[in-house]
Amino acid sequence: MSTINEQEFRTLCEEVRENAPVILQGLTDPDRKTGALLIAVFQRVCEHLHLDAQAQMASLEDRDGFALLQTLEEHMQPEFFYSNIIDHELLSAL
Repeated sequence: MSTINEQEFRTLCEEVRENAPVILQGLTDPDRKTGALLIAVFQRVCEHLHLDAQAQMASLEDRDGFALLQTLEEHMQPEFFYSNIIDHELLSAL
């Protein structure tokens, strides 16, 4: 099984933050902006883990980033506090 560590996840979040102006283009609703960033990170995490993002999202019935969090729970090695990274590295782009 593929894994992801804290530094790899932080790097993916930083990439999404750098691309946030393009990802968020045309979005005005704060919830949709947050969702768009979480989906962008989820897609990168799945790519890193060699998972099909669409299949993973469908199997986990994604709601409000649940697929991202569940995928991290299943694949992070060693465990790390991903919520802090999401808040500081990703959602600071909003």
